[in-house]
Amino acid sequence: MHFYSNVCVLRNSAKEMHKGSLDVNIDTKEMYGITKETAIYMNEIFEGFDKAIEEKPKEYIEVIDNQSMRLKCLTEDVLEAFGE
Repeated sequence: MHFYSNVCVLRNSAKEMHKGSLDVNIDTKEMYGITKETAIYMNEIFEGFDKAIEEKPKEYIEVIDNQSMRLKCLTEDVLEAFGE
């Protein structure tokens, strides 16, 4: 692929990311040099964002689950203390 074409691919991918799309994977097979290196870095950034977005809800669910169990125990302790 020609250098200018590679730069256009990188620019379009960055534009998609700017719009909020994280479903971008740049094909680096026909690239070389600095454009290939940049494309690899961009792909890793896209993958990192994707993983972060997938993991965050799992973390929140775990925190909520732990806090709800704690609240349940505290509620049971209060009810037990008052003999109900």
